[in-house]
Amino acid sequence: MNPLIQKWLPHVAALLVFLLVGLTYFSPVLEGKRLKQGDLRNFLGMAKEIRDHRAVFEEEPLWTNSMFGGMPAYQIAVQYPGAVLKVVDKAFQLFTPRPLSYVLLYMIGFYILMMAFRVNPWLAIAGSIAFAFSSYYFIIIEAGHNTKAHAIAYMAPTLAGIVLAYRGKYLLGGALTALFVALQIQANHVQITYYFGILAIFYALTEGVRAFKNKDVAGWLKPSALLVVAALLGVMCNFASLYNTWEYGKHTTRGPSELTILPGGESNEEIVTRGLDRDYVTQWSYGLGETWSLLIPNAKGGATGAIGEGSSHLKKASPQFRSNIAGSNQYWGNQPFTSGPVYFGAIVIYLFILGVVMLKGPLRWGILATVVLTVMLAWGKNFMALTDFFLDFVPGYDKFRAVTIILSVTGLAVPLLGVLVVNRWLKHPEELEAAKKPFLITSGALLGLMLLMVLTPGTFFSFLSDLEVDQFGRQMQQSGGQSAMIGQFMDELEKVRMGIFRADAMRSFAFVLGAAAMLFLYMRKTLQPAALIAALGVLVLVDMWSVNKRYLNNEKDRGRYTQWEDPWENLFPHQATAADLSVLNAEVSNRPGLLRMAGDSYAERRSFDEMVQVHEGIVQKTKEEAGIRKRALSEDEKNIAKLSALNFMSNFRVLNINNPFNDGVTPYFHKSVGGYHGAKLQRIQELIDFYLRDEVAGITRVMQDEPTQSKLDFALLRSPILNMLNTRYVIYNPGASPIRNRSALGAAWIVQGVEVVPNANEEMLALQDLDPEDSAVMDARFESYLGETRRFAYDSLASVSITSYKPNELSYDFSSGQEQFVVFSEIYYDAGWQAYLNDEPVDHVRVNYLLRGMKVPAGEHTIVFRFEPAAFHTTARIAMISSWLMLLLVAGGLALVFRGRQSQKSEA
Repeated sequence: MNPLIQKWLPHVAALLVFLLVGLTYFSPVLEGKRLKQGDLRNFLGMAKEIRDHRAVFEEEPLWTNSMFGGMPAYQIAVQYPGAVLKVVDKAFQLFTPRPLSYVLLYMIGFYILMMAFRVNPWLAIAGSIAFAFSSYYFIIIEAGHNTKAHAIAYMAPTLAGIVLAYRGKYLLGGALTALFVALQIQANHVQITYYFGILAIFYALTEGVRAFKNKDVAGWLKPSALLVVAALLGVMCNFASLYNTWEYGKHTTRGPSELTILPGGESNEEIVTRGLDRDYVTQWSYGLGETWSLLIPNAKGGATGAIGEGSSHLKKASPQFRSNIAGSNQYWGNQPFTSGPVYFGAIVIYLFILGVVMLKGPLRWGILATVVLTVMLAWGKNFMALTDFFLDFVPGYDKFRAVTIILSVTGLAVPLLGVLVVNRWLKHPEELEAAKKPFLITSGALLGLMLLMVLTPGTFFSFLSDLEVDQFGRQMQQSGGQSAMIGQFMDELEKVRMGIFRADAMRSFAFVLGAAAMLFLYMRKTLQPAALIAALGVLVLVDMWSVNKRYLNNEKDRGRYTQWEDPWENLFPHQATAADLSVLNAEVSNRPGLLRMAGDSYAERRSFDEMVQVHEGIVQKTKEEAGIRKRALSEDEKNIAKLSALNFMSNFRVLNINNPFNDGVTPYFHKSVGGYHGAKLQRIQELIDFYLRDEVAGITRVMQDEPTQSKLDFALLRSPILNMLNTRYVIYNPGASPIRNRSALGAAWIVQGVEVVPNANEEMLALQDLDPEDSAVMDARFESYLGETRRFAYDSLASVSITSYKPNELSYDFSSGQEQFVVFSEIYYDAGWQAYLNDEPVDHVRVNYLLRGMKVPAGEHTIVFRFEPAAFHTTARIAMISSWLMLLLVAGGLALVFRGRQSQKSEA
């Protein structure tokens, strides 16, 4: 065979196998289908105003008022200029659609890592599938956590660059490290990149130990320094997004709070960190017993959801309890809820254990240390000694929630060691034969333990969650003579859950036994290397494929896919409800109240009908880009265009009292008081905790207790925070007209006095008794802005009104015979918002804990606020230059490798 063909055949075969596996699993993509993703729907709601602004004005707004009163768009949907790495990213995904692209990227990335370790290419193919099919990696795709999946996919190739650098391929290793660090950060899930750093550090330390033993510390320092430079270059390629995220992060729930009190007035010292609160960080913590799910998928029952009438395990229960048990939760772990377990594969765990026991050298200890540490960190609140240490002393750790995400790094380390030990035996089969005794002991011990779990599961595990134990305990105390029946129900529920556990434990036992048999036959020279690779690969694929199909599958109901849809079905993920249309009709019927549009030629389109035409054009273009042509807009699509037009011609907020602070739907149509985001501004979250949640609860109570207009008006009058946020409508039932809030204070208003308080605690507490229509409260740090003035002269003719709206620019007309103090119902954010008075820049300050305030001199004036973060364009240029430098470095590294091989051929 031609040497060139022989050399490239495994790599081409790898791509073909990956495509075949991916297309077979995600076969609906061949029909043009798209995966339904819950978080994608929320994202489209969050990003609607941003995308509309981009389509109309051909610029990035960088700010949106669609959620939580207003917030920067950096962590929602910002397109940075000159993003040259996007094409490179698509190339690594083979230009395939989601979710196929992510799974291909999982496999290709791990294959690159295997090549860096010089693993047998055919084994590398099997190992890449084993890594990619880890259940967590599929479950996050099903949930719509696309940025997380994207970042995870670039962990393995980033490690490949590091490995190459430490193995003497300095330029190529450095270039690949820079490239994949850049691509990983560009994926925009910094938490994954941060956690990956743990694995990278442990690997570097492993190489350091090796260098120290070989008395070649200088040989370790050289690639280490090179890798630091390469990583910095990768960071600089994303300088714009990282800098602006860092700047924004200081103001979010992931930054420090100025408050030292809780809503009840008590100290928050026990839960506060420099970032997120401890309770919030550890809300999703993996249980100690739940860790067995890495080996047995249903160790804690799988995903949250009812056991169901169709479960074969119900037969184990007494008939009188079956119906109630069928409605009980199949998940009995202690997380609030879960979409499925983190399952690495029974065979993968088995091979990892063999690697720990039998592989020689410091690498196994570095990988083992990574696995142990990441698993213990995933335990979160179940191992607070370690969690507290990291929260208090490890920089950046307190910026991230859901510590279970760190298991994504464990999911890279475990198959890595498993593949390396098999690769060692393929190259040196005599080592496996020589280690027959530890091989048999290790295999027998694992199989014996799993068999004991099958036979006596109650010895090892509880089959009730802590929450259920508490609930059943209270029910038994309050039930009178029914405690015995409740106890019997608990026993029957445990029987069913034991059946669920036993089935999966036996399943994992069978796969481990099969893998052990294949290795034993190879050790006895009955099985050839190619057959061993094929057998292990098939077993791993069958194991993990079948588990993943529980959570992401191609099942149909009445001829339609349950988890897939046509691309146009979810182009516009939310339909306007009767409540939304009622808001639209109420505002449009009062057309004189609609604002003129700000900015360029669009400003001349002042009628609402013209605005609707513009947004209908946007809707039509969106359909055409999805391949839908020459089809008239539906009524739902026309309503979307009308509500989008209204959004740009008005400025008021809407509160949906149905789960308002975890709501991705309302922002799709309105400027919402609530929203859906994991990094909202700290001050709005604190207002939610101190006041807004109670105000929402008060309105809800009225709605549930024979509401009258007077009761509603009174409840809204007693909601000063909602009123100062200009909450004009309250949606309580999507199918009914919303409540009109007559107490909303409007886009801006004049107050007569300003109270200065010494600190954030006092400012927050002062809101409890504040009448925001008459007065404002201000932190003492802004006192110099006021001068000596605390009360302002009353002018019955004074007025301030908003005249035009864009997310990043708001204009107002002001008129008064006296100097006045104006409060604006907009979020104060000094890292970008600049005020102008008659086109001259002026200062403004924060009042009422999070709103904007400004002294305005007597006379008639135009006030404009523009969001102009100076760093945005500067950092974007730096990122673009860095990206081109990095691509040149990669090209240079590849060229030198190619030239080196050509020279070797010439010499030969």
